[in-house]
Amino acid sequence: VLAGITRIGANIAVAEQGGSGRVRVFEKTGGLPTGINRNKVLRVQDGRHFHGIDYDPVTDTVWGTEYEQNRIRSYPNIGSVSDGGTVNYSVNVDGGGGLQGLAVDSVTRRIYVTNGSSSVKIYNMSGTHIETWSGHPEGVGAIAAHDDTIWTGAGTNIRIYTRSGGNYTQTSSFSVA
Repeated sequence: VLAGITRIGANIAVAEQGGSGRVRVFEKTGGLPTGINRNKVLRVQDGRHFHGIDYDPVTDTVWGTEYEQNRIRSYPNIGSVSDGGTVNYSVNVDGGGGLQGLAVDSVTRRIYVTNGSSSVKIYNMSGTHIETWSGHPEGVGAIAAHDDTIWTGAGTNIRIYTRSGGNYTQTSSFSVA
């Protein structure tokens, strides 16, 4: 079962739920949809039930939220692991209950984690919690971030925020329905 998807350069990484602890990496070899071939399957240390996954191109690290164990983990150097290999985590922090979405802002070096409530926890790249951002709609599960622009998703609604001086301001919204 698909739990999360992220892009790693020209490749796509898919995290699986259900206790497999697998991340499948696909490489693009031509046009979609027939142009994606399985490149390799990796096992991630102690990964059981992923909900969020994102990639940090600066450090070649995949970050994920592990739902069953309420952990936020980083798996470094994923690109150098061979097919069938195991990727050990380096950061392993308690993220609280109900972890869902995760986004890496590779420009500002922050990690945004949702837990289905109306708050988003923000961490630095070593896994230290630096702030909690509250006040957006209840039930946010999906999140993306780039250069202090944050997209949150709940139900069929997407909201776009910008971060400036520690404040978050909604700049736009739209529905995917």
